[in-house]
Amino acid sequence: MALVTSAAPLLSQAPAVSVRVVVTVVHDAAPVDVALVQMGRSSLSLFNQTVALIINIALCAILIPPYGLLGAAIARILALQWNNLAPALQVYRRAHLHPISRTAFAIGGAAVLCFGATGLAVRATYGATLSSLVEVLVIGAFAYFTVLVIFRRSAHFDVLIDGILRRHRG
Repeated sequence: MALVTSAAPLLSQAPAVSVRVVVTVVHDAAPVDVALVQMGRSSLSLFNQTVALIINIALCAILIPPYGLLGAAIARILALQWNNLAPALQVYRRAHLHPISRTAFAIGGAAVLCFGATGLAVRATYGATLSSLVEVLVIGAFAYFTVLVIFRRSAHFDVLIDGILRRHRG
């Protein structure tokens, strides 16, 4: 009973948490800033991070009073989107490289469907409970793993796995 009581405040913030999960998936899927730094443009990276911080602080000041935690999540989304889009454009302008591909869209869209759509369907059917959260995580993880297996060649996961295995072999 203590677990259910302590989870109640978290479940009441489900919209903000849902938004934050989607943002994390999108942000972590495109680490373009690393490419900018590797190109020797760390000052641009610092500029982008500073603008993102200013966007986050300003929007939090505007959005938190009326929307609470959801306003903070929206502010964070917009700051992270700046932090993804600005380096992507800068890398494209300087090196003619772009991180956007059909595979990236397919894998990103699959993450939204596997976790977001499943989460909305389960929540609408069973409500916002701890057991429905576990159900979404299990179903979403299994479905997303299946998508990753399907796209393993076009996403070049073999290169990633080979690099990981080399690092552990010594």
